[in-house]
Amino acid sequence: MPGTGNFVGEFMILFGTYGHFKLITIISVFGLVFASVYALWMMQQAYYGSPKTAERTYKGLNLREFLILFILVVLLVILGFFPQPVLDTSISAMENLQTWYSASLSTVRL
Repeated sequence: MPGTGNFVGEFMILFGTYGHFKLITIISVFGLVFASVYALWMMQQAYYGSPKTAERTYKGLNLREFLILFILVVLLVILGFFPQPVLDTSISAMENLQTWYSASLSTVRL
């Protein structure tokens, strides 16, 4: 879902692979769209579908559980809109991987 941390990673991977592996990237995009639609459909069925068993009553979240969930959701959305601080922490490792990958491409033909 756009605006969350997962979307940033998926978009960066697809954007980076499109130049070299167009067919695989296009297939991956269809897979991601299908998975997103399926996940949204499952959530819709879970929250708004008819119950399959006898109704049970569950108490809601207590304050502690709500605060933990709220903090995690806020962090996920912040990561979705501002991913650069997290990406900056891994820049040296990514540069090393890029160097190793470039060196391996010069010896292996894909």
